[in-house]
Amino acid sequence: MRIYYITRTYPDRKNGGGGIARKGTINSLRKKGYEVWIISPCYENNKIEIDEELKHILLPYIGSHKLFTAFEYTGLVDDYLEWWAIQATKYLKNIVHKEDILFATSGGELGCIILGKLLKEKIGCKLLVNFHDPIDFTTVFGEVTNASSRNIPHKSRDKAEEKYLQFADAIITVSLSYKNALEKKYPYMQGKIFNNYLGY
Repeated sequence: MRIYYITRTYPDRKNGGGGIARKGTINSLRKKGYEVWIISPCYENNKIEIDEELKHILLPYIGSHKLFTAFEYTGLVDDYLEWWAIQATKYLKNIVHKEDILFATSGGELGCIILGKLLKEKIGCKLLVNFHDPIDFTTVFGEVTNASSRNIPHKSRDKAEEKYLQFADAIITVSLSYKNALEKKYPYMQGKIFNNYLGY
């Protein structure tokens, strides 16, 4: 059994608090004896990069970030990483097994959760969603989360959020208030939503 840790932010690449938190989670799981593999977009080139020593699979992010972001804003796609998730599924469906666990993180995006949902549908493995932040442009206690400093309209992603979270076997938040917000929003999911604070 492997844990596949799906993250937009590759751990320990000088990418701020998100990368540090993810590295801490991965190191903690590995110390407990789990075989953890990192799955992340590769932004540098169009090659699939597999490293047995680092235990990572980097899959190409092909296309225009600006274009996919515009598609997300207008609601044409559920997330700017959705195309990456679809392409990544084609490759990973031959690697991930039913007994494996997908650990999909989010710092506001849905892409890693989309990948987890697509793989779970095809393989039947377990999917755990770990929120570092709420999904951007969804509602939390009725207020819309908006990570953009630009005053550009963005289609609500509440329906997309619910669509993918339904497939999770467990949902972990890093704040009690966000756990409570999700339980209030999706009462039928209460039994699988948990809180685990960041920090070690």
